[in-house]
Amino acid sequence: MLAQLYLGSLKNKRSPAAVREALQVLRKESEEQSGDKTKILGSAYENAMNRINSQAGDGPVVANGVLSWITCAKRPLSTSELQHALAVKVGKLKLDEMNFTQIKMMVSVCAGLVTIDEKSSIIRLVHYTAQEYFDRTRTSWFPNAQSDITAICITYLSFDVFETGFCRSDEAFEARLQKNVLYDYAARNWGHHAYATPRAMEPLILGFLENETKASASSQAMIASKRYTGYSQMVPKQVTGAHLAAYFGLKGVMLSLLNNGHYPNSRDSNGLTPLSWAARNGREAVVKLLLATPGVDINSKSTGKYEGGRTALSFAAEKGHEAVVKLLLAAPGVDINSKDSNRRTALSFAAENGHEAVVKLLLAAPSVDTNSKSTGWFSSGQTALSFAAEKGHEAVVKLLLAAPSVDTNSKSTGHDFNSGRTALSFAAEKGHEAVVKLLLAAPGVDINSEDPNGRTALSFAAENGHKAVVKLLLAAPGVDTNSKSTGGLDSGRTALSFAAEKGHEAVVKLLLAVLSVDTNSKSTGGFDSGRTALSFAAENGHEAVAKLLLAAPGVDINSKGSNGWTALSFAAENGHEAVVKLLLDEGADTESKDNNVHTPLSSAFINGHEAVVKLLLDTDSVDPDPDTTVEPYRGRFHRQDGGESIGGLIEWRKPDVNVVSHDRICKRYWMATAERIGYGKCRRRRSGREEAANNSL
Repeated sequence: MLAQLYLGSLKNKRSPAAVREALQVLRKESEEQSGDKTKILGSAYENAMNRINSQAGDGPVVANGVLSWITCAKRPLSTSELQHALAVKVGKLKLDEMNFTQIKMMVSVCAGLVTIDEKSSIIRLVHYTAQEYFDRTRTSWFPNAQSDITAICITYLSFDVFETGFCRSDEAFEARLQKNVLYDYAARNWGHHAYATPRAMEPLILGFLENETKASASSQAMIASKRYTGYSQMVPKQVTGAHLAAYFGLKGVMLSLLNNGHYPNSRDSNGLTPLSWAARNGREAVVKLLLATPGVDINSKSTGKYEGGRTALSFAAEKGHEAVVKLLLAAPGVDINSKDSNRRTALSFAAENGHEAVVKLLLAAPSVDTNSKSTGWFSSGQTALSFAAEKGHEAVVKLLLAAPSVDTNSKSTGHDFNSGRTALSFAAEKGHEAVVKLLLAAPGVDINSEDPNGRTALSFAAENGHKAVVKLLLAAPGVDTNSKSTGGLDSGRTALSFAAEKGHEAVVKLLLAVLSVDTNSKSTGGFDSGRTALSFAAENGHEAVAKLLLAAPGVDINSKGSNGWTALSFAAENGHEAVVKLLLDEGADTESKDNNVHTPLSSAFINGHEAVVKLLLDTDSVDPDPDTTVEPYRGRFHRQDGGESIGGLIEWRKPDVNVVSHDRICKRYWMATAERIGYGKCRRRRSGREEAANNSL
C-alpha cells in the first residue's frame, strides 16, 4: 500500500530532478518517523489528500464528495448510489441525470485512494488503513460531511416522484427502488447522519417530515426487508414525521414537531405511538421529552396482528434499554403488569432476552407480578422464570428465584410438546447446566414433575445428550430414573431409552451406573411397543451404546417388541454391520422370528444389506433356507432406490402366481443367492424336501 501511495505521489512530476527531489523528501519523512507504520502511512495519506486538493478544475470537489461519502456512509455504497448522491442539488425536487459524475472520474480524481469491486460494483477505499486514517482525521478533511450527507438524503427523499406515498405492491415498491437507487440508503440512514448535525438543518428536516405522504413513503423503504411475498405491505402504514423523529432519536426535531401541533399520541397502522417507537429503539432523550408532554398516553397499546397490546415499557424491556425502562417506571400511572394480546408482561420479555439490569429494575417496582403467565400458542402458561430458564439466562434466573413468592414449579399450558413444562424441564432440555443447578437448589422444586406426556427433566436432558445436566439430576435426592413417558408413540419410554436411541454414550454410561435403573424397561407406544433401550440403540447403529447395554447385568439381549422384533432384527434390517457382529458375539438368537415370520437374515436380505447377510450366513446357528412366509416379501426384493438387490448378486423376477408357489420361488432365490455369495455349506445343509422343491422349478 505504501509503495502504491509513493508511486502515486511521483505521477505528476515533470522531470527526473523533480522525481529525485520527491524521493528525498519521502526518505527523510520515513527516517524522521522511525519506522512507525501508522505515522508513515498517515503521512502518505496526507500527501495524497494534498495532491487531491491541488488538482485543477472540479477534481477536488468531486474527490472530496466521493471520499466523504465513502468514509462516513453507514454501509458500503455502489457506484450508482454514489452517482445519485453526488448528482443531488439541495433544494431541487428532481434528480437531473445530466449531473451524474462518470465512474471513471470518481476513481481517477481520488489519487489511488479508492477502488471498485468488479463483482459487486461497490466503491470503497483501497485499503483498511485508509479507513483508519480517515476515521482519525475526517473532521479535519470533511468537517461538514454529516450535514452535507443529511441534506442530500433529505432532498432525495423529498423528490416529487415520491409524492404518491406508500407503494401498494411489492412490484411497485421494487420498481421505485430500482429507479431511485439512493432511496434505500437515504430512507434507512438520513436520521443517523442528522443526529450529528447542528440545529441549522432542522428547517430542511421539518419540511420533509411534515409532508405526510413522503414521510410515509420513506418509512416503507426504511423498514421493509425482502423475505417473502407481500413483504413491502407488512410494514406499518400511517407513519408520521413524529414517528420517524422518535425512531432516530432526534429530540430537537421532535420538540419542533410538537410545537408545530403534531399529536404526541398519533398511531401508525399497528397502533404504535411515537413514545413506543422511541422506547423500542432506546431513544432516551426523546422518551424523556414525550413523557414531559401533557396528555401523552404512557400505557397506549399496540394493535398489530403479531404484537398487539404492547406498551412502550414492554418494547423497552424486550430490547434491554435500561435507561428508558427507568424513565418509564418513574412516570406516574405506568402499568408495570400490562399484558399484551398473549398476556405477556414487560418482565416476561426482559427475562426471555436475558436483560439482567432491566429485570432488576422491574422486580424492584411495587406490585410486579413475577408469576404472570403468557397465553401464546407455543408459550402458553410460561412465566418469566420459565422463559429465562429455557434461554439459559443464569443471572436473570437467579434474580427471579430470589423474588418473593416466585413459583418454581409453575407449568406451561402450551400446544402439545410445550404443555405442562416447568422451568427445570426447559432448562434441562436445552442443557443449561448453571440454570439447572440454581433450580435444583431452590426450595420445593419438583425434580420429577411430568408434562402431559409423562416426560421429566431427566428424560429431556438424556434425550438431548446433556451429560452435565444428567449428572446434576441424578445426584439430586428422589430423582426417578425409571420414570416413563405416556404420550403417543413414545409411551412407556425411560431416560435410558431416549439416550440409547440418540446414541448418547456418556449419558447412557451415567444412567447405567445407577443401581435402580431398569435396563429392560419396555415402551408401550404403537408399533414401537415392547421395545427396550438395546432395541433402540441397535436400530440406529449406536455400537458404543449397544456395547454398554450388553455389559449391564441382566440385560435381555433377545427381548422382543410387540411386533416380535429383537435388537438383532432391527440392526440387521438397517444394515448396521458392527452392531450385528456385537450382538452375534454376545449370543443373540439368530433364528428369532417376528410376527411376519421374518428372521434377522430375511430382514437383512430383503433390505439389500450384503455385509450383514454374509455375517449371518457365517454363523452356524443360522438356517439359510428358512420355512418363511413369502407374501411379505412380494415386490420388496429390489431396493427402494432402484439399485440391484444384495449388491447385484442375482436379479429377481416377480413370480407368476399361477404357475408356481411363492414359497418355492423364495426358497430357490435364497439358495441361489447363498451360492453366488460363495457359501457352499448352504447347499449341503438343505433337506431333501428343499432340494426337491428347488428342482421342481
